[in-house]
Order: sequence, then C-alpha cells, then structure tokens
Amino acid sequence: MENATDNAASFFLGGPNGTHWLDSRAGEPKMSDIVGRPPQTPNHRGKKLQDRLMLVGAALLVIVVGGIGFLLADKFHIDSAWVLLAAVSVGFFAAVGWDFRAEFRSVRFILFFVGWLLVHLLIFVLVVGRFGWLYWLLALFLELFFFYATAELLLGLKPPLRRRSQS
Repeated sequence: MENATDNAASFFLGGPNGTHWLDSRAGEPKMSDIVGRPPQTPNHRGKKLQDRLMLVGAALLVIVVGGIGFLLADKFHIDSAWVLLAAVSVGFFAAVGWDFRAEFRSVRFILFFVGWLLVHLLIFVLVVGRFGWLYWLLALFLELFFFYATAELLLGLKPPLRRRSQS
C-alpha cells in the first residue's frame, strides 16, 4: 500500500530525481511549449527600475510645473482657479484624448473634442463649486458616459474597449 502512495506522489509531485512527470515524457510537448509565454526581456530588473525612476521623475515634473503655474498666477494676480482648470483640461486630454489620438486629424472631431472639453470644465466648476469633490466623481462618470455615447452617435467612433476587442 505504501508503494502505491509513493508512486502516486511521485507521479503528481515529480519523479525520483526531482523531475516533473511532464518533463520525463520523451517526444511529447511540454506545458511550456503548449502555453505561449510572453518573451522575457534579458534585463527585467533594469527595466523595472527604469520604469519606477521614470514614474518618480514624472511626478516631480508635475509638481514643478504645477508649482510654477501657481507662482506665476500669484505674481500676475490671476486667480489660481485658472491654473486648476488648466490642469483639469490637461488631465481630460490625457485620459480621454489619448484613446482617440488618431482622430485628431479630423477638424470635425477637433471641434467636437474642444466643445466637450468646455462642457467638461463647466461641469467641473459648477459641481465642485456647488457640491464638492465627491459629487464631481459621480458627475465625471456620467459625463464620460455621455461623451462616449455622443462620440459614437455623432461621429461613429466606438469606445476604446470595444475597438481594442475587435482588433
């Protein structure tokens, strides 16, 4: 009886020499041959460190540019809300515009996007000024839903997730 359990254990956990049962079969494909693995980069740690340093650098750049913006607004007696609106505009362009970056060759799309950016800023000012940041998150969700729905209805542009799944 003990021999049967040893055989079963060696079958599932590996052979007597520490080899796995899939590796011991000659001529049959290994699991690594069947399942496609992404190619491994030779210097994975270096790439990970580089990505983290770039992230920290980008964060410092945002802090410096934002700080300079607020300092210039103070120097020239401009309301700091304009700097905040500019930052929100850049964030909107980066988040939503990136999905449609190929469409910026069309004047029709550019006009649509600029119009929607103005609507976005108006909603931002009204909702944050009247209700607060928490309600702006709900308003942002609804606004982006209407943005993508309007882009599909007026311009025939599909939302980014559906476009990625088709290709």
